Amino acid sequence: MTASDAFADAVAAAILRLLTDDPANARKLRAAMLAVSTAATPSVCTKRECAMALGVTTATIDRAVRNGCPMEHVGTLRRFDLAKVRAWFESRGRRTVRPDDEDPINVTTLVERHHARRRRKSA
Repeated sequence: MTASDAFADAVAAAILRLLTDDPANARKLRAAMLAVSTAATPSVCTKRECAMALGVTTATIDRAVRNGCPMEHVGTLRRFDLAKVRAWFESRGRRTVRPDDEDPINVTTLVERHHARRRRKSA
């Protein structure tokens, strides 16, 4: 088990405790996770990160680049400024699937992964 797996297990276990203890904790947890995810969102990201943040596919990002979507070259790598890409989509009349204030963290998926790891360990 890697350190990131252990961390994910610990976070999932903490989430389960909070969610089962008191429903009010679920609202507090969501607000805290949203704050962390917003703070952790990089201003310059990869194509995959950009697509995930906007709720579109990487193919959509590729088409957008061919049509003039702003991007930066860092050496031979392409990087995207999320705010500029979002503004570009909006200027062309396309609203991205995921707005700025939507929570990109799916707690259900995190909890399901935790349960799957525990089942694999006990088997």
